[in-house]
Parts: sequence; structure tokens; C-alpha cells
Amino acid sequence: MRMSWLAGLGLLVCGCGLADYESKMIDAQKRQEYFEEETRLLGDPKNALISPKGLDKDGKEVPLAADVHLRPPLGIKTEPTRDPRADLYWYPQSTSGVAFIRVGLAFGSPQQKDFATSVLKALAAPGSVTGKPHSIQPPGRSARTFEQYEFQDNQEFYSVNIWTGPRRQAAIIFVTPVAQKDATRRARDVSLGSFYVDGEKVNHTEPISAVPPAPS
Repeated sequence: MRMSWLAGLGLLVCGCGLADYESKMIDAQKRQEYFEEETRLLGDPKNALISPKGLDKDGKEVPLAADVHLRPPLGIKTEPTRDPRADLYWYPQSTSGVAFIRVGLAFGSPQQKDFATSVLKALAAPGSVTGKPHSIQPPGRSARTFEQYEFQDNQEFYSVNIWTGPRRQAAIIFVTPVAQKDATRRARDVSLGSFYVDGEKVNHTEPISAVPPAPS
């Protein structure tokens, strides 16, 4: 009886080790695939968008957020221009013919209850537009939830993604031709997955250089 019990325990331990190994292998494969997807859809991580600059109370130029990271879709410039209608900054396409027309950033304080409304108003969004939660969770990272508003006019499609953190609110805006709104959805999500601000701790997805060791 004792020998039978020990044999069963050994099989159980071996089975658990194999299951854990398979789980790690699947996780490694997902992370590798996601890394390759980021490389294919987004700009160089060394050229991630940085915070646009505004004026402080003394009139000095300062970043609007302490630490901003967003890998924009391919073909987007990293130098912004200010929209005169609001504290909204646009990063335009680098060359014509790319899928994204421009990417926008705007910031507000956590106490600014009308932040989303003010951004939508600056974009001349229809009054009927409502937001819905939109969660992103790249492999190996924590889930992030945005309030997403989407609308279009005759030519352009807008995806406005509002993020609320402990220090500020942010709006990440993607503008594409209406005809490209479905084809660019995955690139928008992958770009949102790269967003962090104010020194948040984010575990970036890295290429997998080696598979997990097999159970002995």
C-alpha cells in the first residue's frame, strides 16, 4: 500500500511539473508573439512619444506630465503641434499614405470632472457619443482600462481613450481615415498597451531569448 501511495505521489509531482512547464512555454510563446506584433505595428521604442510642453504659472516651458511613454503606430512623428482649440497636442503622420493621420495627447487633473467632455468638445464630437470601458492586457503586464469614445465625420474616424490615474487624467486620440477604422483597430490597442505616465511601473514585453527549463 505504501509503495503504491509513493508511486502515485511521484506521478502527481511529475504531472504538476509538466503542467507548470507547459504553462510557462505557452506564456513565453504569447510574449514572443506580442513582442513581434509591437515591432510590426508600432514605431521604434526609442522614439516613444514624450510629454508635450506647456507654460507654468511663471511662464516657463515645462512638460505637461512628468513621465509619458506611448509607442505610436508606425508613421507618426514624435514632435507635436498644439491645437489652438484646447490643451491638445497632435503628433502628425511623418509621410502621406500611412494608415494613421495623427495621434493626440491631452492631460487634465484627476479632479477635472469635465475632462473627457472638454476633449470631445474640442474635437467637435457629436453629443450622442458615449464612452465604454476598454481594457488592454498585453502578455506579462497588468491590465489597463480606458474609457473609450469613438465617432467619425465624413472623412476621419476618432478613437478617444481616457485614462484616469492618481496624479492626472490623459486622453490618447487616434485619427484614421474612415475606411481604415477597422483595419487599424489592433494597432490602436497595441499602442494603448504601451502607455504609461508619471513613473508607473510597467513590465514591458521583451523578446524571449530562451525557453523555460524542462522539469527534471
